[in-house]
Amino acid sequence: EKQLFSFDHQPDLNDHDGPSPSVILQALTMSNANDGVNLERLETIGDSYLKFAITAYLYCNYPQQHEGKLSYLRSKQVSNLNLYRLGKYKGLGECMVATKFEPHDNWLPPSYYVPRELEEALIDSGVPSGHWNMADLPNLHELTSDQIRDLVHERTKLIKGNV
Repeated sequence: EKQLFSFDHQPDLNDHDGPSPSVILQALTMSNANDGVNLERLETIGDSYLKFAITAYLYCNYPQQHEGKLSYLRSKQVSNLNLYRLGKYKGLGECMVATKFEPHDNWLPPSYYVPRELEEALIDSGVPSGHWNMADLPNLHELTSDQIRDLVHERTKLIKGNV
């Protein structure tokens, strides 16, 4: 049975042995995210530890095997393909931070909300999201759906004229 990992479960970290949340974040942050931390340094020690642990296991459990066979068995366990399969099985890919953090492009504050009418009008306009500035829009809660569509249509003409 596949075990799922969830960041929603919050154990009591005062009584919990294991890595700190900051080390876990570092271990899940890829270098192409261009963040202040990434997994590269941890990957180096992790690879070494994994090779040692597998080697010790194979050495103890297969005492009659020669070094070449043990090396082959270790390489099957520590291969990128095998580690990929294990990570996929555990759902680690969904936890990885692989995109560059650009607050203006890909960050939203908690509880951010776009009214459905505005979202539909923006999508229909065909204008890339990077060209929209919410500061240019009035208080949308006071507008009707038709007024929002008209406003987006009007602003789209202005944006497309300047792009």
